[in-house]
Amino acid sequence: AFETTTTYTISNVDAKEKTLIIEHPLDPGQKLLKPKADETTANAYRFTVKLAAKGEATLAVVEEREIEESIMVSSMTPDVLLNYVQSKNLPAAAKKQLEAVVAKKGEVSGVDNELRRIETQMSEMSRDQDRIRQNINSLNHVAGQEAQVTRYAGDLARQEGTLAQLRDRQSELRKRKAALETELNAMIEKLEF
Repeated sequence: AFETTTTYTISNVDAKEKTLIIEHPLDPGQKLLKPKADETTANAYRFTVKLAAKGEATLAVVEEREIEESIMVSSMTPDVLLNYVQSKNLPAAAKKQLEAVVAKKGEVSGVDNELRRIETQMSEMSRDQDRIRQNINSLNHVAGQEAQVTRYAGDLARQEGTLAQLRDRQSELRKRKAALETELNAMIEKLEF
């Protein structure tokens, strides 16, 4: 919140006591803190000020403007969001909520990294299998290469077993990531401060 003060200084040059009504423009984006208005119209606050003969008076109108800051928590990386949390003067409750979001984003990021690592491993293995299959095809037409073909076939079978395990792990990680993202989105929707 940002406070603004408007000060009116009034001088009475008359030898008689006077009552003056000051109209201060009403800004719907601001909230009047003090003093209490004697009357409020659609466009102004009205304040009554009593002036002594040949006297002077001041009226300080204090208003508050709420400053809204909107941040896209969902699109921030954990590092950027953590930096934001640490650099802002946020209420303790807001910090706690955002730190929980950072932790959950970190979990999603960890699962993402493992998924990428497994996908890289699978694509390398797939290229390796293509090479082994080409070698087997080439050697099948060459006499006396049966032992080498058997070795290649064994390598291929072992790799197939590893690939099946990697596919299972990939499927687990995708489910885990989807569950974490659902939790994360629910946390972001509940953010309130």
